[in-house]
Amino acid sequence: MKYVFGAAALACAVMAGPAIAQDYPSRPITMIVPYTPGGATDIIGRVIAEGLRGQLGQSVIVENVAGAGGSVGALQASRTQPDGYTILMGALTSHSINMNLTPPPGFDLTTDFETAGLAGFVPLALVTRPGFEADDVAGLIEMAKAAPGELTYASSGAGSPQHLGMEMLKDMAGLDIVHVPYQGSSPAVTDLMGGHVDVMIDTVPSILPSVSGGGLRVLGVATQEPSPFLEGVPTIASGGVEGFEVVSWFGVLLPKGTPDAVADRLNTAINAVLTDDEVLAALNRQGVVPAPGSRADQAGRMQAEIEKWRGVIAAAGPME
Repeated sequence: MKYVFGAAALACAVMAGPAIAQDYPSRPITMIVPYTPGGATDIIGRVIAEGLRGQLGQSVIVENVAGAGGSVGALQASRTQPDGYTILMGALTSHSINMNLTPPPGFDLTTDFETAGLAGFVPLALVTRPGFEADDVAGLIEMAKAAPGELTYASSGAGSPQHLGMEMLKDMAGLDIVHVPYQGSSPAVTDLMGGHVDVMIDTVPSILPSVSGGGLRVLGVATQEPSPFLEGVPTIASGGVEGFEVVSWFGVLLPKGTPDAVADRLNTAINAVLTDDEVLAALNRQGVVPAPGSRADQAGRMQAEIEKWRGVIAAAGPME
């Protein structure tokens, strides 16, 4: 029955597409955020939602549908009417990871959604406990190779970008560092500051207060270029791990079958939002780098994320 309904909804959307697009939007839009309030996806979603209200002339109501690492909300969004009145604030990196885990999340980013536009990305960085002996990435690599299995790293949980980012670093640099998973970034950072674990890769917004306060030291940022949020800190790639990059991407998605004219209208609106000074200031306060672009840009980014994390997960083995 699911497939019959899906086919019928798609056919109706195709026939009604021009009529829907002509006066879109004519009523409020619901934005599903697949995480609890207060996190990065929620904050970015609310900033974009408020900006879209100004661009589209309709309210964009945020609905938090949390669970299963973002998969519950994403799955719900994928099953809604494809008319542009329910949109998903997608955590594209986390969704790409979830697609490659077992059991699968019940949706496919490439076949169950239409792209509407990228919002931006949050950079990650490699930090150490106070008093850690290495001063840079090269020093960490040297220490880890001299004592395989003795150093430890924290993460916000098994299968998270933070966990798999560190697994990618281990794989690319040939290191043996023991994983210590936590239930979220906050307790992981607390234990790192307390010296209970040695290193961690985490989002810049999460570690910035502890770095600014002198509790943690940053060895490198996981972006291709140095981060404006951490001036003077080199990239991990420049420290001897060529090509290393881990960022968390965010973007707006629509259920499959949404008319192109509606998706294009949203893409234009999202790109306009990302040029607004107030929006840019709000995103900057959250450590978000805006990334306006086309729907094709978003599709390419999602495919690249899916392929990258598929390889990392295969190399990492069981998620624990």
